[in-house]
Amino acid sequence: MMRDIGAPALGLDGGTRAHAVAVLNRVLSNTALLQQKTRKAHWDVVGPQFHSLHELWDKQYRRLDARVDQIAERVRQLGGYPIGTASGWVQNASVHENPGRVSSATDAVIELMIDHEQIVRSLRADIGKLQDDMRDYGTADFLTDLLRDHEEMAWMLRSLVQGEAVEADGEIAHGTVPQLA
Repeated sequence: MMRDIGAPALGLDGGTRAHAVAVLNRVLSNTALLQQKTRKAHWDVVGPQFHSLHELWDKQYRRLDARVDQIAERVRQLGGYPIGTASGWVQNASVHENPGRVSSATDAVIELMIDHEQIVRSLRADIGKLQDDMRDYGTADFLTDLLRDHEEMAWMLRSLVQGEAVEADGEIAHGTVPQLA
């Protein structure tokens, strides 16, 4: 005999849980796409930086892959269902793919760095709303931990191109590494 045990009794109302699930599914989509973009950069890299970038991106895409699973599990903890298809991720993400493009090593570093930094900015806004407005401290804390991962990966990538001249759109130019607000 099956019993209906209802929604998780976590001290969060249904609207708060629904908002958190929507945020987490967007974060899941961004993380899954960035994981795949990082894996592709790992596969495609050539040139003098091959060995160091190949190893760095191997570590980063494995780290992102583990995070994808953790994000999906957090969605389930809140009573929701994670987006689990590539088309769903593409529809729900703010990170964009570049189908058919093979970037130079430097361009790939810059593009991935910009993606990580964009996710960091988005996470900061999400954390503030979940923590301060909705009092969902568990999801806010979870996202804060994820934010630190993205900050570290962005820093590692930025360090590789620091001193190279790039524009915010990732094009090589004369200037400094982009400072995105």
